[in-house]
This record gives sequence, C-alpha cells and structure tokens, in this order.
Amino acid sequence: MMTFKKTYFLIFLGLLLTEICIALFVNDAFIRPYFGDFLATICLYCFFMTFIKLKPLHIALLSLLISVLIEIFQYLNWGHSTTIKSNKTLQVVLGSSFSWGDVVAYVLGFFVVIYVELKTRENA
Repeated sequence: MMTFKKTYFLIFLGLLLTEICIALFVNDAFIRPYFGDFLATICLYCFFMTFIKLKPLHIALLSLLISVLIEIFQYLNWGHSTTIKSNKTLQVVLGSSFSWGDVVAYVLGFFVVIYVELKTRENA
C-alpha cells in the first residue's frame, strides 16, 4: 500500500512552493483566495499519490474530501476555539472563513486532476 513516486513528489514540491509564494507575496482578490485553493486540492493529491498506492480516483476523492472538510470547519468557526486563531501560519494554511467560492475551487481542482490522469493514461 505504500510506495514512492518521484514524479508526483516533484510536482507536489513545485505546487507547495507555488502555494507558499502565493501566501507570502500575493494579496489580491483572485489568485490568493481562489487559485490557491484550486492548487491546494491538486497539491494534496500529488502528496498522497507520492506515498499511497491506491486508484487515482480514490486519492482524488480523498483530497477533495479533506479540502471540503477544512472549509466546513471554517463554517463552524472551529478555528476560533483552538490554537489556530493564535497561529498565523495555521491560519494561512487552513484559512479562516467559509466561502462557497473556495469549495468551487476545490471541486475544479478535483476535476483537473481526474482529467489529467485520464489523458496521461490514455497517452501512455
């Protein structure tokens, strides 16, 4: 069940660095709030694909589920009752407020992952 896929790991690192740059240097109304969330689901997917040997659809669904659960926790104000409120890094990573736009971005990331996986396997 455990594996190591170098290609997914390198993509994960690239996406992680992109996410860090967005968090540190971008403060706009689109890239940071929506494109960052879109990439977050893809980043999670690549991380899990690096180490877990499951069908891509299952890992894509897991990545989407985690993304949406974090958004649900934001809706429930979970961060206000924990140490997240006092930790700036966790606030940036986990977010601080619910948005349906974020959920849409996660779902779009999910569909891009599925599309790319299907095209990659089709061309292999």
